[in-house]
Amino acid sequence: MVNRYINRRYLGGFVISAAEVLNNKVIPLNEGIVFISRSNLRPIFRKMLKELGIEDITTPDTFEACILELAKNDNALFILDWTDNKEEASKLLSAAQGRFACDTRPIFLLTQDAPYELYGLAAEYNVTRVHSGDISVKTISANLSQIIADEANSSSFRKKISRIAQIQISGDWKKSEKYINELLNEHVDDPVLLGELINNSIQLNHWDEAYQHSQKLNALYPVNIRGMHLLARCKMKQGLFDEAREILKNASIINPFNPQRLVDLGTAYLYTGSTEKANESFTQALELKSDLISAQKGLSKCLLLEGDINEALVLLKTFSSSLELASVFNDAAIISIHSGKYDEGLKLYKAAIKALKDKNQIIAKLLFNIGIAHFKLNDLEQAYKFFKYSMEKDSSFESAVHNVRVCERQIHQTDKERSHETTPEDQKNSELVDQFNESFEDESF
Repeated sequence: MVNRYINRRYLGGFVISAAEVLNNKVIPLNEGIVFISRSNLRPIFRKMLKELGIEDITTPDTFEACILELAKNDNALFILDWTDNKEEASKLLSAAQGRFACDTRPIFLLTQDAPYELYGLAAEYNVTRVHSGDISVKTISANLSQIIADEANSSSFRKKISRIAQIQISGDWKKSEKYINELLNEHVDDPVLLGELINNSIQLNHWDEAYQHSQKLNALYPVNIRGMHLLARCKMKQGLFDEAREILKNASIINPFNPQRLVDLGTAYLYTGSTEKANESFTQALELKSDLISAQKGLSKCLLLEGDINEALVLLKTFSSSLELASVFNDAAIISIHSGKYDEGLKLYKAAIKALKDKNQIIAKLLFNIGIAHFKLNDLEQAYKFFKYSMEKDSSFESAVHNVRVCERQIHQTDKERSHETTPEDQKNSELVDQFNESFEDESF
């Protein structure tokens, strides 16, 4: 038998004991949801919860009914019996979380056999307590009492976590960063808070900070799957797709039922030239969540990279806006160009422009990126031509305007002018913006 605390936090001061919970002195929870496949245990849990003062108890019979109950009350204690159907169990644990990973109800996970990886999975979903092996009435009572005692002792912490989640929902990521750091001062190296800090840094586009924090989280908790996933995202931002792919593969072995992780794995495969493997990952993600837009976009990119532009357009038009369509074509073109397939990349840009017709501001970005591709091919004349087309489509596009001026200066510059010493300001004005424009959309994690 193995009994483990996954998340226990005390904020100091008076600590409530499990014995006091048994004596009904403190009842921080009012509702419970019990989803257990072993029918002989259901009445025992119901009886024990009532003895602990929890009166509102539901015992759904089906997966679908359990999902509905979890949606009704995001504070109810959730008791789950881990079964052979790992996909359903993973979906239930995911449904038990709030909109943000940090905001999770108390969860008691039971399992007959607990492989080491299960604790990594439990950590991903912020499971409060795991019990493996046979279970008796005495053990049930002790576990439930301790969970409720922990909840009473950490009620202040949970309120602060909920506050952070509400701030994140409002989109004020700077404010939530401040709250997370304040809470980390009280709970040094807490894995949930570190995960939120990393995600918060990503939302603020502070990738260097996100990478530093993710390295720390993975060093402290090497089987924390969310930490692995966040580190992989940082690696992808750095262009280290081979490393990101291996991290995501290992995380997906522990929990193969996280659809967004499968999408990121598919993206890593695309950037490392494995379109077939990428297609498999995106397809698996859609099998888990059929309406996952990021997976549909991933499949569209696979089609584009395989040359099936018409088929990709048919798929894209079923779910995407003009901006999203441009984003998918842009990503596929950049992948082609990064792998040295410039002709294929340019062909994708031109197909996107044809499909978008009169969307001038979007087309301007695509034309700009065609200019970048020609610049990387050392064809300044063609680069200048497409930067100028881009500026004509959208005169407010500052990067295009800047690049047109730089190209004109470089094309007409004399040898004498090239050898002339320049000031830092001259240097800035003469440097061409040579990064692909990827600001078609901003996907959150």
